[in-house]
Amino acid sequence: MATRSARLMIEALARHHLSAAELRGLTHPQTDPALLVRLRRGEVSKHKLLLELVRRRVRRERPAGAAARLEEALSSLNDVADGRVGAWCVGALAALDAGAPVNVGDLLPGRAPARVRSSADGLALEVTLDAGDPCLERLGLTAEPLDVALWQRELDAAWRLLVTRHRRMAEGIGVTVDRIVPLAARPGGATSGWAFGTVGIGLPASRAEPSRLAESLVHEHRHLVLSAIMDQVQLTRAPAARRYPSPWRREPRPIDGVLQGCFAHLAVAAFWRGGRETAAFESAYADTAAATATLAASGALTEAGQVIVEEVQRLLDGWS
Repeated sequence: MATRSARLMIEALARHHLSAAELRGLTHPQTDPALLVRLRRGEVSKHKLLLELVRRRVRRERPAGAAARLEEALSSLNDVADGRVGAWCVGALAALDAGAPVNVGDLLPGRAPARVRSSADGLALEVTLDAGDPCLERLGLTAEPLDVALWQRELDAAWRLLVTRHRRMAEGIGVTVDRIVPLAARPGGATSGWAFGTVGIGLPASRAEPSRLAESLVHEHRHLVLSAIMDQVQLTRAPAARRYPSPWRREPRPIDGVLQGCFAHLAVAAFWRGGRETAAFESAYADTAAATATLAASGALTEAGQVIVEEVQRLLDGWS
């Protein structure tokens, strides 16, 4: 849960403006990687702002020794783009709001043990496998014991499929995903808007078909993209307590959740489109169409949000 101070800080990202044309380009599953590089720059700005907010509050609200320990920890921080920075800052701000200790020694906990690289047709995916991600407990997830050789084999196969069938999607994943948290006992994946670049993924039970892992990479990558857009542009304006039907959940969801599902499953439909698994495409298509109708009729979208939903509808119409 984001703190109020963190939410206020995000307003400072308005200078990373996204035009209607850029929003349409980002909505397309085959996004120009240059647009995704722009999104990443915005997320780096967010991390810098969050770190400065934590620093100022610790100086103001905690003893001098605590501030000194924080400064020492920050001095050794050499990758502000790391998604764990954002997640740690949100946890630190929540601790400050509650009057609880800020765990400075945990600024970047769980250093990942492995860096793996998959390559196909001149395009590479390089990711860190991290079985010690600190966000897992807050998300109610557990990590899978890390089998680097297994993950290397599975990623090689999934990446080869992506590059062969959906090269532009693969290029986008290469820009946005740099850390994978192996999830235990969970098909599919999970992301956090406070940890750009990090995706949690559970390997499919059947290892014979690499398309399932490839689909998970596409799906979680698109959640990262929309979360980064939401940091820069307000897309919805519904009251927090309002709920809407979602094809992917039994219970109604906040409007942001419906939009996230719509955005990600548009890419899932694009992934399966034209392939052998027509049932997978038809299911993703139908669910995305249903969510699009809900969003369009909700009255809860800003002008920017309408641009995205209209682009989703345009793409769906072209596939029908």
